[in-house]
Amino acid sequence: MSQDVQNRRNALTLLRRWEDVMASGKRRAGRPKLSAEQQAAFRETIIDVAKGLFFEHGVSGVSIRNIATGVGCSPMTIYSYFENKHAILRCIWEVIFDELYQTCVHATKRETTPLTKLRKLCRAYLKFWLLNRDYFYVVYLTVDPETISLGQDFFEMEEVSVKKVYELIDSLIDDSKRDKSLSGASTRKMSQTLLISMFGILFSLITIPEYDWVDEDTLIKEVFEHFIRGYAPQ
Repeated sequence: MSQDVQNRRNALTLLRRWEDVMASGKRRAGRPKLSAEQQAAFRETIIDVAKGLFFEHGVSGVSIRNIATGVGCSPMTIYSYFENKHAILRCIWEVIFDELYQTCVHATKRETTPLTKLRKLCRAYLKFWLLNRDYFYVVYLTVDPETISLGQDFFEMEEVSVKKVYELIDSLIDDSKRDKSLSGASTRKMSQTLLISMFGILFSLITIPEYDWVDEDTLIKEVFEHFIRGYAPQ
């Protein structure tokens, strides 16, 4: 058993015992002190449970009480870690985009030219969402009025990983233009054209799975090659 799993179990056991004592009314009890590792592990448990519930029911269909039931603790315990369910959603987004960014960076490490790095980044970006469709649902297919305003604020943060991914795409396009691999438009126009093309694949494959699509690897390759042909130096 990993140390992280053990920390999660220990934290949940301590909190359940404390809640049982409080519910019995036998004596007043202070909340048990958890180690920093146990607190972090329990927080991850809340996030994992909430992510599954948001995917299955949508954010609007999930309450803090539902999350607490899934975790196995009281709603008040959840509130001691998160202000509301949208604060949990924000953390889920941060975790997902951190993982996405690291995936994209890792995919480019062994490549030597900007264009081959961009190719590998795009493939890694698309494969990440296609292999984690529940992530895509929670981030892009969640419909909730409060989530919309949360999303606008989230995407404007300076250090958020999703912004770093877009900046990485921009920088590789800039480098490809400098070495004459690409040309003909502004970096902003080119990067957004590429992103729109990639999201076309994602939304089509994820939301219309019953259609007889060409295999995803072929689609991924063709979209990128079409982008290259469109911006090839004249």
